[in-house]
Order: sequence, then structure tokens, then C-alpha cells
Amino acid sequence: MRKLLCIIAVLAGALAAQAQTFPSLLVPSDAATLALGGNGVALGPRSFAVENNAAAISLSEQTLSASATYSLWQPSAAKENIIAAGGWWHSGKIGVGASFGRLGMPSYVITSNNGTESQVDAPFSPSDMAFSLGGSFALMENLSVGVTARMVISSLAKEAKAVAPSFGVSAMYKAGGLTAGLTLANLGGKVKYAQDSEGYAQPAVVRAGAAYRIIEGLTAQAEVSYLFAGALGAAAGVEYGFKDMIFARAGFHYGSASLGLPTYASLGLGAKFAGVTLDAAYLLVGNLSNSLMFTVGYGF
Repeated sequence: MRKLLCIIAVLAGALAAQAQTFPSLLVPSDAATLALGGNGVALGPRSFAVENNAAAISLSEQTLSASATYSLWQPSAAKENIIAAGGWWHSGKIGVGASFGRLGMPSYVITSNNGTESQVDAPFSPSDMAFSLGGSFALMENLSVGVTARMVISSLAKEAKAVAPSFGVSAMYKAGGLTAGLTLANLGGKVKYAQDSEGYAQPAVVRAGAAYRIIEGLTAQAEVSYLFAGALGAAAGVEYGFKDMIFARAGFHYGSASLGLPTYASLGLGAKFAGVTLDAAYLLVGNLSNSLMFTVGYGF
């Protein structure tokens, strides 16, 4: 399907209105996290802990966890897709992890002012990619801290590309059925798609959340976030696990659409057997309606 170069102008206009870029950094890479309304700060040591809360790694009862994700993102509107992979390993008090994520956007064809397609330039597919490394250290049996370093590569057009580093810090505390987490993420300099531009701020955000095991198998979670650009977000979710094998999840996320924080409701299912996990999430409400995400993983 023919895509016009004006798509880039629309994307650039959106960036200018928000005074920030890399909104893909605010999208969960894990289907279980997404199904809980995006609650990730206190989710625990899942494979994408480097993105959610690196401090969780050192508090895990497992030694290793790894997962891969595929998502049909905004299929009714932007028709984007997400592929991601993440994992971690820990021994004693120290843990290390890594993740990769790519948000791919629909391709477009370069055209001239009279609408003629370029015979030289092939269709171009805009994308955002992020590479993350993280580490954690247990200060005591139920308290740990973490740090994350990230490199993001964004391509809006052949002549509009940007590379930017950032870092984050995190903490997690566990006591009985309560887990609490705090993260400060996406801290870095301005991103420039052109040398003479003023640049756009990265979506620096602080998140605080808690999860509480109400009864065996039933856990409720809540999270609040503040985007440094001036937006508030909140999320709530609940998960029920039957014999730690079959899981049902539901959640709701509220955000300021003008600053790239979406509002959506979510549903999800999961299964775990012999260390293998399979999770799925489905979004309702707003522009993200009908988005689907699947994650398969293994841990021991």
C-alpha cells in the first residue's frame, strides 16, 4: 500500500507537540506486564526485569530466566509490530540481565511533489530499537537495588536518524506477601534527528508501585508514574494463578494521551509447565484497542 512522505511530517509534528521522543520506551515488552495494565515496577523477576525493575533480579528464587515477545501493536490504526527478547542470570546477591526491543512502523514510498514514486529509493520502514543492560545487588535478604544502561536507535527517515544513551536506577523490597518497587528510567540528554535542531527530551519517568498477595494464587497490583514532561499515569491489575500453572490477568492503565501516555484496559492469560511459560495480552479501549502481545519464556 502506497505511503506518502508526509507520514514523516506527521511524526515530527507529534514529537514537537510532546517535546519528547522514543515513546516506545513506555511500552511494556512482556505480555504479563501488559495484561496487568502495564504494572511492572513490582511485578517481580520476570525475564524483562531489566526494563521493568532491574533490582528484582537479585530477589528471585530462580537462577535464570529468558523470554521472547511478538506483538501486533495498534493493528486498527498504525499497524505496528513489536519484537523483543530479554533475560537475566543471578548468583547470590549479584544479578545481570539484558534486553532488546524493536517497534516497527508501516513502510512508506518516497514521492516527488507531483506524486511520482522514486525509482531510486526503496520503501522505508521507520523503527525504534532499544538495547539494555542491567545489574542488581541485594543489600539484604529482602531489599535490593539495580541500575540499567540503555542505547536507543530511532529511524524516522533515511535522513532523520538518532542514537541516544540513557540510564536508570531502581529498588525493590519484599516482605511476606508485599512487594514494593521504585524506578527512575530514561535519564539522558536530548535526542537530535538533525545536527542543527534543538532536539527532543527522552521520556524520563519515575514509577512507584506495590503488589500484595491477598490469598494464595491471588495478587493485586497498583502503580503510579510521573513523566518529567509533565504527565501523570496510573495503573491497577489483578492476577489469579491456579496451582501456579494457569493464570488469568486483568488491568487498567490511565495516561495523558497528549504526552504519549495511553489509556487502555487489558486482559490476559498465561500458562507455566516444566519451566516453560506462555503469556498473552489483549488491549481494549482507545487507540490501542485490539493490540495483541505474546511472550514465551523459560526459567529455572
